[in-house]
Amino acid sequence: MKKKLSKKYSFKEVEANKLLFWQENNLFKAQINSTKKPFTIVLPPPNVTGHLHIGHAYDFTLSDILMRYKKLKGYDSFIIPGTDHAGIATQTKFEKNLKVNAQTNRFNLGRELFLEKLKIWKDEQINYIHKQWNALGLGLDYSNYLFTLDPIVVQTVREVFVKMFNEHIIYRDKKLVNWDIQLKTAISNIEVIHKEVEQKLYYIKYLSQDQKDFVVVATSRPETMFGDKYLVINPKDKRYFHLHNKIFINPINNIEMTVILDDYIDIEFGTGVMKCTPAHDFNDYELAKKHNLEIINIMNADGTLNEKCGEFKGLDRLEARSLIIDKLQKNNHLLKVESYRTSVGFSERTNEIVEPYLSHQWFIKMDSLIKDTIKMQDDCNNKVDFYPNRFNKTLLTWLKNTEDWCISRQLWWGHQIPVWYHKKTNQIYCDTIPPKDLENWIQDEDVLDTWFSSGMWPLLTTKWNYNSHFFDRYFPTSLIVTGMDILFFWVSRMMNFSQYLVEKKPFKDVLIHGLIRDSQGRKMSKSLGNGIDPFDIIDKYGLDAMRLFFASCTTIGEDLNFSTERLGANWNYLNKIWNIAKYIENLDEINDNLNFEDVDKFCDVNKWILTELSKLTLEINKNMDKYNLVVATKYLYDFIWNTFASYYLEYTKVLLQDLTLKNETIKTIRYVFNKILIMLQPFAPNISEEIWLCLNQTNNSILLQEYPIINFEFETIIIDKIAKIILEIRKLRLEENINNRINLCFELISPNDAFYKSKIKLVNLLLILVNAEINEIKKTSSNNYTYELVIDDFILKTSYEKPIDYVFQMKKASEQLNYLENEIQRATNLLNNSGFINKAPAQLIIKEKNKLINLKKEHANLLKTLTDLKQKVK
Repeated sequence: MKKKLSKKYSFKEVEANKLLFWQENNLFKAQINSTKKPFTIVLPPPNVTGHLHIGHAYDFTLSDILMRYKKLKGYDSFIIPGTDHAGIATQTKFEKNLKVNAQTNRFNLGRELFLEKLKIWKDEQINYIHKQWNALGLGLDYSNYLFTLDPIVVQTVREVFVKMFNEHIIYRDKKLVNWDIQLKTAISNIEVIHKEVEQKLYYIKYLSQDQKDFVVVATSRPETMFGDKYLVINPKDKRYFHLHNKIFINPINNIEMTVILDDYIDIEFGTGVMKCTPAHDFNDYELAKKHNLEIINIMNADGTLNEKCGEFKGLDRLEARSLIIDKLQKNNHLLKVESYRTSVGFSERTNEIVEPYLSHQWFIKMDSLIKDTIKMQDDCNNKVDFYPNRFNKTLLTWLKNTEDWCISRQLWWGHQIPVWYHKKTNQIYCDTIPPKDLENWIQDEDVLDTWFSSGMWPLLTTKWNYNSHFFDRYFPTSLIVTGMDILFFWVSRMMNFSQYLVEKKPFKDVLIHGLIRDSQGRKMSKSLGNGIDPFDIIDKYGLDAMRLFFASCTTIGEDLNFSTERLGANWNYLNKIWNIAKYIENLDEINDNLNFEDVDKFCDVNKWILTELSKLTLEINKNMDKYNLVVATKYLYDFIWNTFASYYLEYTKVLLQDLTLKNETIKTIRYVFNKILIMLQPFAPNISEEIWLCLNQTNNSILLQEYPIINFEFETIIIDKIAKIILEIRKLRLEENINNRINLCFELISPNDAFYKSKIKLVNLLLILVNAEINEIKKTSSNNYTYELVIDDFILKTSYEKPIDYVFQMKKASEQLNYLENEIQRATNLLNNSGFINKAPAQLIIKEKNKLINLKKEHANLLKTLTDLKQKVK
């Protein structure tokens, strides 16, 4: 039975089962033994914490669009999917679930049982993510799916850790890190959210040991004073230079403090004197390393003050703050308190204020890794290409200022560090397998930062250490699409690991997109309540409309503002395409195939659309190869909506009436529309597939077609001129209210009259569309005409005299009368307004009174004209 398109476009019907159709035909799998050139995209692995947000949909859709494009271009193109165990995010979420649903916590369960339950929950989450991927219509190669805690990944991560440890690139040290006091773990910079908050600035008086001098120090964290043994001044500050090396007394614990010099201190900021707390401030920590200062930790892992804090021991640092201020005030050391707004770091997971905290952690020495990555990027033949290119410079700037990477986390969920400590000797054992006499050893309880395993993602997904055939064919991968917010935390890590482990770049290209913001340009957040669920968009507008929105609004490297208007416009666009398809479906069947051996003999209109199609394919191929989706979609939209639908299909309504042109025109229409569908496929895969299957009466997917590169080139200038003639005649009818039923006859005046005489048959054929014709062509004309249309190198003249349309004139007069009445009312109200009369300049009042007089006169005259017109109509 012949497949037919439904009468109306319904995205729910069109999009149902399309993904299943493609999957059943194995269209998204790697073709390991193919001779096709590979194009591999590694999907950024979402956290296994559950619901995919609009940012995920955006990111994944761009990858899917480019995968489909390359597949149509003849590549072995596929996307490798995966999910990330996301240590801190997953453990935090699961612990909340435990608390709510089981009224317990991980410590009650113990590590082994906790991880066992978490793995079950993780499997449920991954299944949910797979369903969401399917709902997004993503063509993923599930046969190569990977999870960052799969056994092969665990083994690889251990091997890399051991290698780096043995080469002294990984080391353990006590350093200052970002610390989440609720989770009691170090966290990465990306997990610190900076918020503008109002704080107090406390001005505290410090007396010298000899009681002869004092200085004032401003601080927002008086609780850290227990860790202060130094005051710092700028050596160029003449106010304080004489105090260098002088001893002052810490007013909170009476400890001696030495004044040191450093040009880090801003003379203009605050009082110009800074207290130095190396164990609880990153800048102070750097000063301590520079001057070899004593570092005193005054805080426990849970954010309470330790034994160094005397009577305040055991209190939370924020609770202790007010009590410390009370004590300073009683001792006359608190001079004043000011409020000010400042940026404070909060933990993304717990919303606790992040504390700089001194602790033993594992680190990676970044010097050599960064040096190799920079060297790679300096090599034009081997570097990773960024789109847009400016992000290469951004990345290199970051890399040059990178410190050693803290890779340990005080969690249970993740890659446990493969290090054991001897219970008696504290000897360190590092290997991929535990020591033989395991009972004498205890394993390090920390796990690795999530970015450690994610940093090897291109290597892991291409089976680096266990399938050389797959790895050699698909590594380096072709492209990764990601947001600018993880350029340093993820993209740079992948480049570091790849260069270190295999001395190759991990991917050829990186496409950087910005954030999706709300319609007002604000970042989406829970506090603003402006988050957008992609699945709500799909339910309301359809998957193809959302994909078109992402593609048509994506300027690479820039943020994207969400717009329901654009989504609605995309639905209208798809509906237009559906209606075009319905028109084509109803054309007569022809016996000829779609080969164009006789194309040179085609009429100019069909040659013109083939030439325009050739130009389109050139532009779209060029822009898609540069990942410039916004330009590619604009070219395609303009061609479909304007060139093809508004002009060409209108012309064909006349051509199809001519039996000598009918067959070639139907062939051309179908040929061009098929090429349009192929180019549309990456952006709107569902509707293009549905129309393709129905119009071509086939079971073979459009994804098996070849992306068009067409080279028709004909001289079709006459079609452009006809388009302008039709446009100008339509404008004339509209502006002069000339009924479409009235045939308009024109003379064409042009020095190039011979050319137009040679094309007059075609011109008049198409002018049927506007009920007009050209009955004479001359070089010059001296006759008087009613209307003249100046177009390019010719003039159209007509002597048509329009009969007086009294009804139309009445309509115009009524509209003007209504306008005058509103203006009279406005002016009357203004002149009756005592405020205006009392305050406005006399000149302005006189002007407004004269205006009212003239308005009333004009109104009276127009009223008389309208009365006369009504009589004539009768």
